[in-house]
Amino acid sequence: NFGVTLRGCCGATHIPVVQNQQADWAAGLRLNWRLFDGGISAGQVAASRAGAERLSLASARERNRIRQELETAFFDHEASLAQVLAARAAYRAAREALRDARARYGIGLADYTDVSDSLRELTVAMEAKAEAITLANLSYARLLRELTLEPPATSS
Repeated sequence: NFGVTLRGCCGATHIPVVQNQQADWAAGLRLNWRLFDGGISAGQVAASRAGAERLSLASARERNRIRQELETAFFDHEASLAQVLAARAAYRAAREALRDARARYGIGLADYTDVSDSLRELTVAMEAKAEAITLANLSYARLLRELTLEPPATSS
C-alpha cells in the first residue's frame, strides 16, 4: 500500500496522482518573470553600454597614441639619418678646406690664421658629425623600443 497523509489545509483534498498507485514520473518548471522593476534593468543596460563605449574610446585613444609615437620615432630617425649625411659632407668639406689652407700656407699664399681657422672649422665639423651619429643612434634605439612588444609590468 502506498499512502500519503496530508495534514493542515489540504488534508481533505483528494489528489488523484498521490492516491493513484502508478509509477509515472513528472517534471515541473518554475518561471519567475518580473514585469516591472522600476527601471533597474534599463539603468543597468545603459550603464553597460556606457562602459562599453568608454572602453572602446580608451582603446582607440591608446591605438592612436601608439601609432603617433611610432610615427614620431620613425620620422625622427629619418631626420637624424639626414643630419648624419649632412654632417659627413660638412666634415669632408672642412677636411678638404684644411688641406687647401695648408697647401696655400706652404707656398706662401696664406698666413697661419687661415690654417688655424680651417682647423677650427674641421674640429667643429667633427663634433657635429659625432653629435649627429649619437642622435641617430638614440633615435634608432627609440624606434626599436617603439617597435618591440614590451611585456606588461608586473607589480610585486
